Amino acid sequence: MSFVFVSHAAANKPEIRGLVEALLEADIPVWLDNPIAAGFSDEDLGKFARIRAGARWEDEIDDALREASCILVCWSKLAVTDSAFSGKERRTWLDEASYGRVEGKLVACRIDDVDPSLLPGTVSSQQIANVSHSLSDDEWAASVAALIQDIVAKINADRSANGRQSTMEKYIHSFTYYCGLDDSFIGFSRSNDGD
Repeated sequence: MSFVFVSHAAANKPEIRGLVEALLEADIPVWLDNPIAAGFSDEDLGKFARIRAGARWEDEIDDALREASCILVCWSKLAVTDSAFSGKERRTWLDEASYGRVEGKLVACRIDDVDPSLLPGTVSSQQIANVSHSLSDDEWAASVAALIQDIVAKINADRSANGRQSTMEKYIHSFTYYCGLDDSFIGFSRSNDGD
């Protein structure tokens, strides 16, 4: 299943709700760690991929990041305010953004008036959509529509890439073939018949 992973500070859950609703209205599946905390109802839970009760949240987040077609990082002033929230949460947020950038899955937006030049690392040099609530309703709707187009493009690119063997898989297969080895020892098999 192709979905967008929504990365945000826990304190920003109320600010991301409108954006998440727009994604759902555009029929884009969403992974959100805790939809209830973002103001969604029990009846809405079926719309989300999320952390399940009793699951270890770090493992669930890692799995979701790998499986996501797109990682939407919602930047806010909390990213540049050291005392705003716990160091562990901040590191997780920054790691999610870094993973998305490295994997080519990153789409970034700012949900408040954070100065993009103050964002950490290479983030400040990337295009960041403005979907802050300081925009007029029309400006916000247009910005969200453009953001959704960018997300759909990432999802479509991921779908077409999933149909192709990765560069690393091709390299490993070629290497093991030329060395006369069976490449199944590292998780790749030449057949699907269980041999």
